[in-house]
Amino acid sequence: SKMKRFEVKPGIFQRAWHLVFRAYGDDELIKVGYRAGFGEKNSLGFGMVKVDERKKSGCDEYRKRKTA
Repeated sequence: SKMKRFEVKPGIFQRAWHLVFRAYGDDELIKVGYRAGFGEKNSLGFGMVKVDERKKSGCDEYRKRKTA
């Protein structure tokens, strides 16, 4: 993870972290986080996430252990 400086509007900058993370938990809560964003300053476009399809199998393994 690395802190970066993003330009949110012309001439206005905000420092934020750009990182990769895994989110485990109830499907409904994960959906809320995906739609609303994780963290703070979501109204500025921060907290946005992208699902990495190549690593999605880790979530499937977690669900299998949880239901077993």
